[in-house]
Amino acid sequence: STVYPDNAPDSWLLVEPLDAMPVSPFRYYRVAMGVGWAANFEGAPGKIVPSVPGRWGTFLQDTEIYPDPSAREITGLAPIGGGMLAFTELSTFFIERNSEGDGYRVAPVNPSIGCVAPSSIASQPDGSVIWLGREGFYQYVAGKIGLISSSIEPAIRRLNRARLVKACAAFDPRTKEYRCWVPTEGSLTN
Repeated sequence: STVYPDNAPDSWLLVEPLDAMPVSPFRYYRVAMGVGWAANFEGAPGKIVPSVPGRWGTFLQDTEIYPDPSAREITGLAPIGGGMLAFTELSTFFIERNSEGDGYRVAPVNPSIGCVAPSSIASQPDGSVIWLGREGFYQYVAGKIGLISSSIEPAIRRLNRARLVKACAAFDPRTKEYRCWVPTEGSLTN
């Protein structure tokens, strides 16, 4: 015989069901502020959708966010203290809870600095975030973005621009270094 346990309490029979949206394929997913965030959906590359808190795979209808007014493709997400950074290739945005606590607010951080490689994003122990942009490596600290790769400018000029999307990085806690593997010159591999 087979037993089918009823683990749902009777009180759930009175709860209004969630208006969940069907989920199309997406490229990026991060957890920030206690919810899951899916971004760069098939057919809508500029869309970001937060999940229901505690249900990281359930997304509600009409909760999508388009951080960039021109709906440019999302190229990366980075959880940070108090919110999340959302990147396009040309811009950076900060997403945080709104003051009512029932939604989210988007604020532009920089309209001309973005991220070209989603796997190049790495959080540091001090709460800052480092990533690869068009002109080099950038760091977000306390609401400001700064170029940190000026000292290695000759190496930055040798990067294979067409293959930058394949770059990947990690923070090494032993040596306290941000390390990024990138394709240089005519190379197709990092």
